[in-house]
Order: sequence, then structure tokens, then C-alpha cells
Amino acid sequence: MGINTPISPPTSIVDRVTAVLTQLSLPVADQQLRARVQTFIHCNGFYGVQQAITYTAAQVRQQGSAINDPWAYAVRVYNDNLSRLSYLYTLSHWVESGLRSQVDHYYSATLGTTWHADPSKYLGGR
Repeated sequence: MGINTPISPPTSIVDRVTAVLTQLSLPVADQQLRARVQTFIHCNGFYGVQQAITYTAAQVRQQGSAINDPWAYAVRVYNDNLSRLSYLYTLSHWVESGLRSQVDHYYSATLGTTWHADPSKYLGGR
């Protein structure tokens, strides 16, 4: 057995909800909260939610009582990350489209408009 044995993440939804509530020090017996957490995990996947929970738990330890509702804070963290990734996806799409356009423009000018039909024109033999 190694020194740093990996801890396997919970696999059932009940265990995942319990793990989230435990990590945030929220009441595990609160059925309304359990239902909200379960729905959020179903809709968004566990691993992204788990990362948001880990960040939130660290913020709760650091800020103490400044965070009134750790679950709402975790949802906001998850949604903020998602919106940043959405923005990044849009920017990377613009860059990719511009690069593809420049490649097409260059090869159309040098190899003709059907350059893409014959890979041997633009790819080496190896």
C-alpha cells in the first residue's frame, strides 16, 4: 500500500449529495437542501460541482461567517466559472476561425481553390 492512497469519489447520487453537504458543513438531514443539491448535481455533473464545493469550503474556512449561505456561494462559484469558460470558448472560436480563414486564403492563392481535395499538395509524404 502506498503512502498517498487515492480516495475514490462517491459514486451514488445519495453519497455525492452527502459528501457535498458534509464538505460545506451543512445539515445532511435537510430534505429540501438535499433535493436542491441533487438536482444541481444531476444537471451539471458531479466533478465540476465538487471543484466549486472545494473552493467554497476553502473560502468558508478563510472568511468564516462572512459567507451566510455556503450552498448559494458554491452555486455562484460554479456558474461564474461556467460563464468564464463560455467567454473563453467564444474567443478561441474567433481565433480558430481567423486562422482557418488565413490558411484557406493562403493555400487557395498558392495551390488553387481545390487545394483541400488532395492532401498530397499540402502534406509531406512522411
